[in-house]
Amino acid sequence: MIFDQALAEELSRLYGTEQGQYLASRQEKLIRLLARPGRGERLLCVGATTGESLAPFLGFGCLVTALVPASCLVEAAKRKTVQGVDFRVGPVDDFPFSDDEFDLVVLLAALEFTPNHRRLIDEAIRVCRDRVFIGVRNRCSPFLLGKNSASLFPKTIRRQVRSYHIAELLSLVRSNLGAVDVNWGSNIFFPWRLGKKIANIESRIPLLKNPCGAFLGLSFPVSYRYRTVQNVIVSGPGVFNEKGRAPVQGLVRGVK
Repeated sequence: MIFDQALAEELSRLYGTEQGQYLASRQEKLIRLLARPGRGERLLCVGATTGESLAPFLGFGCLVTALVPASCLVEAAKRKTVQGVDFRVGPVDDFPFSDDEFDLVVLLAALEFTPNHRRLIDEAIRVCRDRVFIGVRNRCSPFLLGKNSASLFPKTIRRQVRSYHIAELLSLVRSNLGAVDVNWGSNIFFPWRLGKKIANIESRIPLLKNPCGAFLGLSFPVSYRYRTVQNVIVSGPGVFNEKGRAPVQGLVRGVK
């Protein structure tokens, strides 16, 4: 999808409405429950955002970097005086970051817009040293199946946005990390048009392992099969035997 100035403005306006603020607050609750952002953690948020989805992480005390697919999104964020975020512009399936650079990687409005979802998750795992959170539009939500239901995205791009179900997400994650422990849940169970009073009912519905909400999220720890040993490789002359081509002893301690 190509993001232009008009689309960035529409996305920004959505989250400026009372409805948008409600949706954002519900998303924040699920992220806080599953990802548990901590003060001082380095956090990377990847996806189409004009800054609204980043505010909670700043409130948690995280050091936030945002990777967005277009510069117009950054310009919209600056007009809202979003401060404390290091914005980067680039493809969301090829991160310009080093391995293990972030404590927490969050994908929001990211998988919905890329055809190469497996590559995106691979990149999220590569740059993360602790845990990953993925938030998507839930294909199985009764809320999103309604003909006139509100959306998590502006109306102009609603048909272009891909949605997922939990089995599909679990398959994508475990194809990379194997039988990793995954926590998941969902929220936003009712359309906004039912009124503010429904929010009291919504807040009482359990979120964990609930497949019915419009916003589906899951988190998992990042673990590695190999361990890098931070030792000096060569401690003195004459270690290598050029003719014998024998391996140097003590360079690799073991493989998990």
